[in-house]
Amino acid sequence: MEVELRERRVANRAAWTAHYRRIDDLLVSTARVAYEAQRLRLHEDDTETAELVRLSKAAEQYAEFAPGRLPTALNEVARSMSEVLRHLLPAEAALRSIGAAGAHTSGYQPLFTKAGEQTRAADRLSAALATARSALYHEWGSDS
Repeated sequence: MEVELRERRVANRAAWTAHYRRIDDLLVSTARVAYEAQRLRLHEDDTETAELVRLSKAAEQYAEFAPGRLPTALNEVARSMSEVLRHLLPAEAALRSIGAAGAHTSGYQPLFTKAGEQTRAADRLSAALATARSALYHEWGSDS
């Protein structure tokens, strides 16, 4: 009985290997975008922003059918991505128009606040990614 159960788990893990690789790729891509958000800040017109939207949808889809602790972890990653998207800076052209209008320092204060919020959201995304990666490796590597 125990041997049969172990063989079934190994077979299930083998069947899921392709999905686990895709989820791992998703987490790696998301980590790259989170790094960009922390380092450079994301703007509404950045290519990383469009990629973050795509990755968020993929995380939600994988969360629907993933086994074990992965659904909770992937949902948290998707929620954290949405939080980063909520704090996007305006497009580059809009930022240039603020400077061209001769705005005083107070005109930039909302941008600084938004950039700080985006950094905090990216930090939370990084933490959620670490949790998701742990859950992924647990599911992918556990056969006992």
